[in-house]
Amino acid sequence: MRRSKADAEVTRARILDAAGKLFASQGITRTRLSDVAAEASVTRGAIYWHFKDKEALIEAMMDSVSAPTNAALEALSNTRQNEVLSLDMLRNVIIGAFERTNQLPALEQITRFVFRYALCKESESLTNRINVDRELAIDRLRRFIVTAQQAGLIMTD
Repeated sequence: MRRSKADAEVTRARILDAAGKLFASQGITRTRLSDVAAEASVTRGAIYWHFKDKEALIEAMMDSVSAPTNAALEALSNTRQNEVLSLDMLRNVIIGAFERTNQLPALEQITRFVFRYALCKESESLTNRINVDRELAIDRLRRFIVTAQQAGLIMTD
């Protein structure tokens, strides 16, 4: 039976949710994809349909965790002097990131596990991904700060 795109998205979300719960309770290295499949009530084939391997699943989790903050930082860094610019914008991005963590209790633990896992030698691509994401975030903040300095909201020294 062919499933709709909406069904596929629901299945993908269930897989991510199940993986998050298991990674938080068992750790990433002890969680097998078959465990995730059982927790999500899907087949292993469904997992492989959505994710090439465990690392791709972890990357998707990283995306879901970081996407809202990255989008907010990108919008913030694209703010021009002639637009409404305030330090409240930066504060709202930072507070929003913390609020998401508070709303999703497993998020902090999952994030911690993902970063620990990425520091392992076996996960060089995840380590590279984290480094790239970090550099992008720093660049976005830098652009905002420069714009805020030019607008006189932040001292230059």
